[in-house]
Amino acid sequence: MTSADWDIILAGGETAKKNSGSLMTFSPGDAILEEGLQYNMVCQIASGTCKIEKRVPDSDLFVELGQMKSGEVFGEINFLTGKCATASVIADSRVDMYVVGPTIQDIFPNYPDVVVRFYNYLCNS
Repeated sequence: MTSADWDIILAGGETAKKNSGSLMTFSPGDAILEEGLQYNMVCQIASGTCKIEKRVPDSDLFVELGQMKSGEVFGEINFLTGKCATASVIADSRVDMYVVGPTIQDIFPNYPDVVVRFYNYLCNS
């Protein structure tokens, strides 16, 4: 993906009625994705850190599986498959992130090359 590709995606393309991507901010402790819920978005962390947590079955306990930092992407599996989140993503610090939602499809007819690079990026991230 080039920076021009991201500009097209985040702007929603010339024909999109609304932005497909936006910059969102989360405070420490905010749940960005919750395990078991369905989302149709891809998130790329612009700044800050997040932790990945999974609920221990039959309890109120969570296990931290890892951390993510600036530049990392999550939500791509949900976006591609339509399945529920298998873990929660929690802001560990102030987090700014780009969120690309379903309106990205509005750019497909006019930017097929960007679409190919976007899906290739998701599959390799």
